[in-house]
Amino acid sequence: LNEADISFKKLFEGNLNTGETAKFDLYKGTTIIQSDTVTGDGSGSYTVKFEGIEPGTYTVKESSAPARFNKMVSFDVTVKDDGTYTSIADKDNPLNRADLEFSKTFGNALAEDEIAKFELRDAITHTKVTSLTGNNPVVVTGDGTKTSFTVTFTGVLPGSYEIVETDA
Repeated sequence: LNEADISFKKLFEGNLNTGETAKFDLYKGTTIIQSDTVTGDGSGSYTVKFEGIEPGTYTVKESSAPARFNKMVSFDVTVKDDGTYTSIADKDNPLNRADLEFSKTFGNALAEDEIAKFELRDAITHTKVTSLTGNNPVVVTGDGTKTSFTVTFTGVLPGSYEIVETDA
């Protein structure tokens, strides 16, 4: 039987900071066969490698990642008797994101087609945040009857922000 050295490219959205680590385990059933740790160097691309793996089916799991990242989805890999293994596509760790939602109440109803715009800005630099997965600014449009609106910023990264009403 031929052993295989299994490797795959691990990508981190926004890069691992220098010194940050992520750990990967190779399981045969419920037993960890090998582990590999990648250490941040400021780049976003790393190679995870498990060496001398005998034929069989294994599961690769990310056992730890910096808190700002979602862990990758576990996957199976099969080593064949000839030492080859199933192809592994690049794996990515997206950053943790959340939706930021609040209610805005006006003293009077917004007139029909009257708009109000809200912009999410960095609390330190006071610049518009461009890393959202949704719109920025968020626009609400009146119908002549509503005084209260829900404003939602989608895909916000952890951080400190300010919300500025830029047009009303």
